[in-house]
Amino acid sequence: MSQAPPDSTVAPDIGVNLASFGRHLRAENKQPSTVVTYAKAVEQLDDFLATAGMPRSVAAIRREHVESFLVALQERGMKPATVSQRFRSLQQFFKWLAEEGE
Repeated sequence: MSQAPPDSTVAPDIGVNLASFGRHLRAENKQPSTVVTYAKAVEQLDDFLATAGMPRSVAAIRREHVESFLVALQERGMKPATVSQRFRSLQQFFKWLAEEGE
């Protein structure tokens, strides 16, 4: 896997996987807006995990961590459609991670 950009704010483990995931999406000819949307959700999750002191390694992230993130988005006043979109984006990321053996 390639390394995350040096100025990346995401955890190295997530950053490396996110870069590879983005490459995978582009290779599947996904719309650029889709790639950006998925990346934004993963970056927001990473920021939340860091702030909350939760694990940031993809192998250590559990359902309760993602659920806590989604609840936090709701509590910040995000619209249900936005929260749902973040969830669906994260589903695709974690599905891809599982397929990759991560």
